[in-house]
Amino acid sequence: MKKIYALILCLTFNILSVGAADWLSVDSDSINLDLNNMRFSNRARCALDSKEPTDTSFLLVTNTDVAKAVYRLAKLRGEDTDKLTKYGIEVFRLSVVKLIELIHEKIMNRELPLLPADLSRDDLHIPGNYRNVMAGCRNDEYCDGLDSYIEKIWKITSLNTTPAGKVVKFYTVDNFHSKDSYILEKNFEDKERQVGLKCNYLKKFSPLQAHLYGTKPNKGALESIAKAALNSKEYLASCDDFKSQSNLQVAAYQLEIPKLKEKRWEDKGFDYWNSLKLYFSWAYRNAPQMKEIAYPFANVFKGVAIEDSVLIVPNGCKSISLPKCNGDYLATQAMREFAKEDFRENALELDILSSVPEGPQDDLLQDPFTSVNVDELDLGGFANAEAWLANFRENFAGTRALMKKKLIHAISTLNITKANISAQKMANLLEDRFSALIKNSNSTNDELKNDLYYLCAEFNFADHDEFSFLKGKLEILRDTTLVDGLASDISENKTKELFNFYTAIADKVMSGCAALNQKGIWNDSFTLDKTGFSPWYIQKVYENKFESTYHDKVQRYLEGNKPLISWKNYESSKSISDVICANSSDCSRKILKSIIDLYSVTQYASTFWNLEQEIKTPALFNPYAERTACKVYDPWFKTKSVLFNLFTDMSQAALSVATPGVIYGRLDLQPGKVTSFNQLVKDGRISYDTRYDKEKITASLAADFGPLLGVPCMVSVSGRANSPYDNYRFSGVSVGACNQSEDSNLNVRTASDMDDNATRSHSECISCRLNFESVASSLTHLSSEVGPSFFLFRAIYRLYKGLKDPHNIPRSWETNPNFVSETYRRFGEIPKKCVRSLIKGKRCLENSCEENISEKLTEELHGSIERITFAGSSGALVKMSSCENLVSVRTYSNATHSNNYSCRVGKYTVPKKCQNMRRGK
Repeated sequence: MKKIYALILCLTFNILSVGAADWLSVDSDSINLDLNNMRFSNRARCALDSKEPTDTSFLLVTNTDVAKAVYRLAKLRGEDTDKLTKYGIEVFRLSVVKLIELIHEKIMNRELPLLPADLSRDDLHIPGNYRNVMAGCRNDEYCDGLDSYIEKIWKITSLNTTPAGKVVKFYTVDNFHSKDSYILEKNFEDKERQVGLKCNYLKKFSPLQAHLYGTKPNKGALESIAKAALNSKEYLASCDDFKSQSNLQVAAYQLEIPKLKEKRWEDKGFDYWNSLKLYFSWAYRNAPQMKEIAYPFANVFKGVAIEDSVLIVPNGCKSISLPKCNGDYLATQAMREFAKEDFRENALELDILSSVPEGPQDDLLQDPFTSVNVDELDLGGFANAEAWLANFRENFAGTRALMKKKLIHAISTLNITKANISAQKMANLLEDRFSALIKNSNSTNDELKNDLYYLCAEFNFADHDEFSFLKGKLEILRDTTLVDGLASDISENKTKELFNFYTAIADKVMSGCAALNQKGIWNDSFTLDKTGFSPWYIQKVYENKFESTYHDKVQRYLEGNKPLISWKNYESSKSISDVICANSSDCSRKILKSIIDLYSVTQYASTFWNLEQEIKTPALFNPYAERTACKVYDPWFKTKSVLFNLFTDMSQAALSVATPGVIYGRLDLQPGKVTSFNQLVKDGRISYDTRYDKEKITASLAADFGPLLGVPCMVSVSGRANSPYDNYRFSGVSVGACNQSEDSNLNVRTASDMDDNATRSHSECISCRLNFESVASSLTHLSSEVGPSFFLFRAIYRLYKGLKDPHNIPRSWETNPNFVSETYRRFGEIPKKCVRSLIKGKRCLENSCEENISEKLTEELHGSIERITFAGSSGALVKMSSCENLVSVRTYSNATHSNNYSCRVGKYTVPKKCQNMRRGK
């Protein structure tokens, strides 16, 4: 009887031991990743996410300046330059990471108060002294007041006392708030928070950054993530693992902020990042802790422009700095161009390298609906992360060098000409040079005629009161101080003074050109040599259709004439590089070119130079950050329009039952008005411009099933700018769609004074011509038959079609790489049934009981699960990689084991030999 009973128990155990198969075995070091959830977003969601603070970022470090400094130190000491330089680079990288970790821990532990990012918000507590200090700081000069303010705070945080004691002492510096001025509202127990910053050295971009390559993840993408997670040693390393950091020029790290309270982070995340940046810049130069962190190179590193050596970039669509629609923010975002693989091939076509740039806002207007999350920065085009970063830094540094050269040359030319020639003297010299043409317009000196034409044309292009689009742009130089901060070491004259000098010259040139007998000088027999224009003019006006011979003409002039202004070295060198300007015309044109160059540098100064005491944090992977901030793209408009159409269609369906005729009036939902740029948002509608240079109107054309059902075609015109909700009636309308024109072109002609753009007739046009005043009588028969059913059908159809939009309805998905790899190890693949759970950031194992066991043990024990064996309905035996023996887990459930088996996990027993597997031990 006992044998039978034992046999029954044995069979029962075997039946209930489903799931006892070993999971896929991998290297234990590659299982528990220090990565946050991966967030996948489509276009609209990415635009919305830009307004939220990120909890994951890339730290990009370049070592060029540090390497040069340490190399010089080694030469002075007579030490091995290669060995010391390599060691210095390692210490520099580690000091950057360690200082960021130190500041992070102090902020998270209430040992450093938050420094608010947005000082304009009245609903937040802004410490009074901090507000005053920041109000006194200007972007174009170093702010000593901010240094003094942070120094007082740092002295307190360095004291050997409790966080609570430091909070009290911070009141002596400013009126900080015990709750609003800290990332944590109070000191929680250690088990409820994790103050450490997670850091991984990034060897290679991989599926662990799949959210930068695509939107909604599928089974294949999840399996790629799982394989990368299980082989993470190939892609990630410890931040202090210098053996993995083979490239001595650059290094990329992935930083993760763990276990944040979502609502609190949304409120304080931007303040956290702003505080980290400000504290970092000060502490790297002044904090006493740096002497230990950066030993023995602390004094060397102190002289490095750390803001130019470090970038922190959001890892995804969320932001580090709140996007703003201003020149500084837009210029910073232009940095993403340098990361692209084909930058060098397309560099000359970029606005940033244009002789006369449109400005950083140009990209928004030219490409308002650009792509996102499809590897825009060509991460997949490089063998590893170091190669990608090296390409980025090389392109950036090379372009910055060109801009710096342009700035120095422009400042030097303006300073030297200003010191040697007044505006009146320049006018006299120009009159002398062209006196032959002024006195005798019939002169046959074509070389002089061409030179005068170049002078007048270029100044008219830049300074004409009515026809110059450039004049208003150049006038910003009168008010800007950006260049003053950059050129303070090479120029005593401020930008405003240099611009006033140019203006005086321009006034003389323009008045002189206006007084000329132009028809007589440039008569029908005159042939203009277009190649003599300045290179900037040929690029802007003639789109580089031919090369400029400007410098060749100057060179020929110097063969028989002395230059007007030159360096002393010219007497011996006779080199054109030692010539400031050859003659009065050349001087005037070079003064104009220098002002244009100053304007060019000003437009993109924030791209290349750090004008503030904080490191740059461009949203490289989200081009919709600036598009949303500047209202070029409205991420909610498609959603609102879909719901609006549903409401109007359902309302019209109800109304058509009660009325004798079909009410076919379509209400018009307008996208958000764009006030910062002259930009029109189109969303399934026709843009109808009646007067290109006067008035712009958005027309919504509704001809849905009109001719087919007998419902009248209708045109509704939204209001003008001063009254956007006015309605306009027309006695008649004709609508035609023509194949001969562009596919999207519709010609609209009404009986009002609003005429169409294209009047050419097309034999292949289809049209619907109606008279609104006589059509009402023909609609009565549709009221009971077509009206309700048509609008109900259209409501459902348009709702279905609208919600299927993959780009403009906000959607996001999240995956936990640990959960994905866990599922893959459990089944040897990602089962289709698990895709839905995994892209919601949830676990997916055989059943919920396995999921509960895994959640509890992986959170509280070191190691990974290798097998779960259910021993009946009241327990399970779990094999962990960190222990040779089994962990016994108590479970509670009344149900029998099945694929839907669920349980509550109770206490578990860790073998005595494996007590060190407990976290915190």
